[in-house]
Order: sequence, then C-alpha cells, then structure tokens
Amino acid sequence: MKNITFGTRELNKLLDDTLMSKYTFPSETLMEIAGLAVAQVSHIVLNKLKQNKVCVLVGPGNNGGDGLVAARHLKMMNYSVDLVVFK
Repeated sequence: MKNITFGTRELNKLLDDTLMSKYTFPSETLMEIAGLAVAQVSHIVLNKLKQNKVCVLVGPGNNGGDGLVAARHLKMMNYSVDLVVFK
C-alpha cells in the first residue's frame, strides 16, 4: 500500500486561498473536485469490501458541501446512499 500524506488545516487553507485568488478557481469548483475525490476513494474501499450501501454524514460549512457532492457522485455510481445532514 502506498504511503498517504495528509495536509494540515493551515496548508489546505493556503492551497484553497491560492487557487481562488491567484488562479481564480471558484470555490464551487474546489468543492466539486474535493467531493469527487472523496467519492472515488470511497468507491475503491466499498468495492474491496463488496458493499453497495453507504451513509454520508455532513455538517454545516464547506466540508459539508464536499460531503454532499461526494454523496451525489456515489449515487451516480449506483451506490445506495443514506444522507444525514447536521446543522
């Protein structure tokens, strides 16, 4: 298995800020990219576990938006998706 590197909260914020200000990425585009990435990784894991059901828990804020996008992509991948939204 490959090593996985995680960015810090500060590094991720700097990356988001740079992409939005210097390269004019809309925040919605970044949300779509993040949500799709989560869905793709989830698909790999769920496929290995031979699961076709998933529950996505989302809260308020930007990460919640990423979760909603991930849930949409998983649904389009034919997973049975339960969605729980906290506020």
